[in-house]
This record gives sequence, C-alpha cells and structure tokens, in this order.
Amino acid sequence: MKQDEMFNELAENFFKINNQLTKIQNKPINIKDDIYISTSQLHLLEMIANHPKLTITSLANNLGVTKGNISQQIPKLLRLNLITIVQKKENKKNKAVLITPFGESVLVSHNSLHEALYQTITNDLSGFSSDQIGILIDIFQKIALSIDDYQLMFQQKEAKHGNSYKS
Repeated sequence: MKQDEMFNELAENFFKINNQLTKIQNKPINIKDDIYISTSQLHLLEMIANHPKLTITSLANNLGVTKGNISQQIPKLLRLNLITIVQKKENKKNKAVLITPFGESVLVSHNSLHEALYQTITNDLSGFSSDQIGILIDIFQKIALSIDDYQLMFQQKEAKHGNSYKS
C-alpha cells in the first residue's frame, strides 16, 4: 500500500472513531440514582477528580475545549452536587473546581460502565508490543497537535480579517 493510501485509510478510520465518539458525547445517560449526565460532563468530572484544584482555563486546555464549553457544563455539575468551586488561596482571582464525595461515587459508577469497553480494547491491543502501542500514542499526539495548529491558523486568519473564530 502506498503512503498516501495508508494516510487516507488512517484519516478515514480516525474520522470514523471521532464521529462515533461525537455521537455519544452529548447524549445524557443514567449513571446513578436517576442522575442523567452527558459523556462530556462525565469526562469533565473525571478531569476534575484526576487534577484537583485546576482552574476553568486549565480544565479547558487539558480537555481540548473552550473555556465557554467548560463554563456551560459547570452549572449542571454544581446543581447535581458533583463538584464545588473554591477560592484559590495563592491567587484570589482564580477559583478551583473540586469533586464532591457524591461526584466521586458517580465516577465509580461511570468507570464500571467503561470496564467492558476497556477490556475489549485491551484484549484487541494485547497482540501489539509496547513499542507499537507507543507508536499509536505518538500518532494520536501528532494528530492532536496538527489539529491545534490548524485551528490556530484559522484563528489568526480570521483575526487578520476582523472576523471572530469559535472552535
């Protein structure tokens, strides 16, 4: 297979996976105790749990979304008592987002839903060496950086022409 054909196949599979993930990102699911929450909100909650005291800006950067996206999800997570917001001691202008004990219990329920999928993926990848898995990770990181660069190029182009660009 030629290199351009391999790239096209890689791109087609990447976009297929992206589209599959996009379909489920905003669909609310019943996680626990009649708590309906979208996959994107669950992943935000997971980021908050894994990186305590991050600011909204840092959360957005880590998830690869806009601050506005995070700001839209925060009120629902607060209403459901999944998170709390506290003033940072070292910088009064910044607020940190923390997970609540109830939020942690919701994540436990969420993680149990992932177990079957992760086990299938782990089994599928078991035939690959650590080096091959490392190459996959490198490929995903390069794709993410390329997309960031592509978006930045459009933001700069739009700014130059006086238009605003929203990612």
